[in-house]
Amino acid sequence: MFSFQHIEYLNFLFLLLVPGSLLIYAFFWRRKIQTKLGNVLLIAQFIKSFSLRLFFIKPLLILIALALLIISAANPRKIIPAESKNTDIDLMFALDVSNSMLSADINPTRLSAAKELIKNLVQTLDVNRVGLIVFAEKALLQLPITHDTKAAEMYINEVSTDAIPQQGTSIGDALALCDKSLNLNEYKYKTVVLISDGEAHDNTAIRMAEQLRENGVVVYCIGAGTPQGSIFKEAGSTEYMKDENGKTVISRLNESLLKNIASITGGNFFLLNDQNDIIPALKKEFSNFEKKHTGTGQTRSYYSYYQLFLFAAILLMIIEIMIPEKKRAE
Repeated sequence: MFSFQHIEYLNFLFLLLVPGSLLIYAFFWRRKIQTKLGNVLLIAQFIKSFSLRLFFIKPLLILIALALLIISAANPRKIIPAESKNTDIDLMFALDVSNSMLSADINPTRLSAAKELIKNLVQTLDVNRVGLIVFAEKALLQLPITHDTKAAEMYINEVSTDAIPQQGTSIGDALALCDKSLNLNEYKYKTVVLISDGEAHDNTAIRMAEQLRENGVVVYCIGAGTPQGSIFKEAGSTEYMKDENGKTVISRLNESLLKNIASITGGNFFLLNDQNDIIPALKKEFSNFEKKHTGTGQTRSYYSYYQLFLFAAILLMIIEIMIPEKKRAE
């Protein structure tokens, strides 16, 4: 698959439209001026050493060279997959700790049920290492990927809505941090179990799911809540959460977003209130991981093509230097 390592650099290509447009304008403006000055043959004698074509070609070569340099800096590359040498699985949990997770439409609360599920999965699933990310408006790496399941259980017990002071639900940030925290260059399968009510307050979740898929990471989404929703209290408060208009907030499960994320990456969607079904289903998924998710569990190496564009840019600049500014005398 062909891609760019730094695709954002390609935005600089748009900056070249300004000098390019000015160059074209100047070319036609000079031709127009020449025709207005008088006799065409007489004007040609006066400016016989000047070449309108050379005037246009030299800066055009520079613009093309700059465009090639920008493409070279973006590093066009092609993925060269290398097969995994083992079927070890690294599992990163991404847990929503926004205030809406205190809703009681799942007993005792969404957050308590989610923490209990994670502890059961840590004890039950046959995975190599586990890690934990918590998120609300921002995402935080609570526990880097580790073999120590006892430490994982300790960190899970300590999780609360106080972990992230800023409220909101940024699933995109959580997935981006998962992408950074999993070592994608190791010979292991990479998975994420995302537990949230799906009430995302950003629009980057789908884009990050596509990025994880490209990196061979499979995401399983677990929906915390019900479509009917529930009111909830802030941590340490006796009052139910209200919006800016003074109306009581109802938090509802957004199944469609979570299902979409799971589908994009090749994972599945489950409901948190079906815990008796989640654990055996994930055990089955992980035991058949190698068969089901062929293409994941690979290291990513790349063949870069930046040097071709760099060589072409240098060549054009050399040609531009060698082209004379005036016509050779006849």
